[in-house]
Amino acid sequence: MARARMRLRLPRPFLPVPFLAALLAAVFAALPLTGCFLPDRFEAELSVDASGDMRFDYKGDLVYLLGALEIAEGRMGKDDAELKRLAKSIGAARGTRDVTRDGPRYAVELRLRQVLKPGERFAFPPVGLPVFTLARGEDGTFTLRGVTASQDHLRALERLAIRFRGTLTAKLPGKAVDHNGTADRGLFSDAYKWSFNSLRDPPPYLVTRTGK
Repeated sequence: MARARMRLRLPRPFLPVPFLAALLAAVFAALPLTGCFLPDRFEAELSVDASGDMRFDYKGDLVYLLGALEIAEGRMGKDDAELKRLAKSIGAARGTRDVTRDGPRYAVELRLRQVLKPGERFAFPPVGLPVFTLARGEDGTFTLRGVTASQDHLRALERLAIRFRGTLTAKLPGKAVDHNGTADRGLFSDAYKWSFNSLRDPPPYLVTRTGK
């Protein structure tokens, strides 16, 4: 399906551009961000059954933060060879159904399937700092937890005009012990949903417990 090409633009700077680039570089250098991909404009669905069989479907963008920073600093073009190589790597990764690129922004469709064993954790994105994780405990619990971004992290992303927009729907086995999502009661299982407009929104949180 064709997608409108999106240009990554900085807002009209309230700081001189060289100073802004230097400031962003300093902030990003101090954070575990530069190898990260940040989801944006996405719809994600996560479901797990009591045996740990997990399905994760994702359709939306992944923004390569180091590439966005390099472009903002004028050290990389939107058609840089590194960005093209990343597109091929993403396309070859397990579960990728489709990928198209616009600069450091990759529109992807993913379908991931795996068995989550007790003591194991699933993280997304799998490279760099995950936006959320799902952990299966030895005690029959399943815990979905989102990242809490620092203020420096948030300001750096906002100066690069990068946002975190989308929806996440999760179905986990057992009874909900605690959550901050919107519950949709079902006949056999409940779904929990979160909508995001930026990383300033509360991160998703859901704990369920199986068994008695």
